Parts: sequence; C-alpha cells; structure tokens
Amino acid sequence: RAAPDPAPAQSAEAVSSCEVRRLAGAELCALDRQLDRFQRESGALRRLGERTELAERELERERDLLRSEVEEERRQFRAQTQVERKALLLERRRFAEEVASRRLKHAAERFEMRQHLDQLKQEFSGKEGYWQTAVRKLQRQIEELAQRNDELKDELHASADVTRSAASAATPVRDASSECAEAI
Repeated sequence: RAAPDPAPAQSAEAVSSCEVRRLAGAELCALDRQLDRFQRESGALRRLGERTELAERELERERDLLRSEVEEERRQFRAQTQVERKALLLERRRFAEEVASRRLKHAAERFEMRQHLDQLKQEFSGKEGYWQTAVRKLQRQIEELAQRNDELKDELHASADVTRSAASAATPVRDASSECAEAI
C-alpha cells in the first residue's frame, strides 16, 4: 500500500478550514443578526415597558380624577336632592293649605246656595199661592162672562124671535140695515 498523498490531505484540510471559516463566518453573521434583532427587540421591549408604565400612571391619575369627579357629583346630587325634597315638602304644604282653603270656600258657597235656594222656594210657594188664587179668580170671571154671554145670546134670540113674530104680524117693516144697504 502506498502512503497517502499529503497534498490532497492538505488540500482537504484547507478546504475544510475554509469551509469552517465560511461556516463560522455565516454563524457569526447569523449571531450578529440575532444580536441586533435581540437589541432592537430589547429596546422595543424597554420602550414598551416605559410606555406601559407611563400608561399605568396616566390610568391611575385618570382613575383618581374620575373618583374625585364622581364624589363631587355625588355631593352635588345629594345637595340637590335635599333642596328638591325641601321644595317638594313646601309645595305639599301649600297644596294641602290650598285644598283646605278651597274646601272651606266651596262649603261656604254651598251653604249660601242652599240658603238662597230655600229663599227662592219660599218665594215660589208664596207666588204659587198668589198665582193659584189669581187663576181661580180669572176662571170664575171667565165662567161668569161665559154665563152672561149665554144669557145675552138667549135674550138676543128671544128678542129676535119677538121682532120676527111682530114683523110677520105687521106690514113689512124695512129693516134699518136694509135701508142702509140701499142707500149705499
């Protein structure tokens, strides 16, 4: 067997050393890229942490402000509620007094109306008696006049009968009404 050729071994070593360097360089580049990416992400994370902390402080400040505003609104609401309750109680009292006053007024008006109605009833009954008396008196007068009219009619008929019987017994006598009719 022959001894191995040192040149190909060297050349293989050289190739492998180049390959190792190239691989090492590629890995170094990859590591540099990862390092750069890590540093960028680390900076972004740090900035994000700062923003988060700032946002939390701002949120806490806004919560405190909101709490104080809510508490102030509650105080104002309570004060307004008390004022409205007092006004409502005052209005209720006024309303009750007005209702009582109106009741008294209406009771007095009803009493006066009843008195006036009683007075009108008395006047009416007095006038009704007067009217009944007057109606009876007028009815009696009408009956007397009707009776007198009947009597006068009977006398007129009797007188006309007498005049006719006398006229038929005597010469024809001209009636005064027929003479007037001829004259016209």
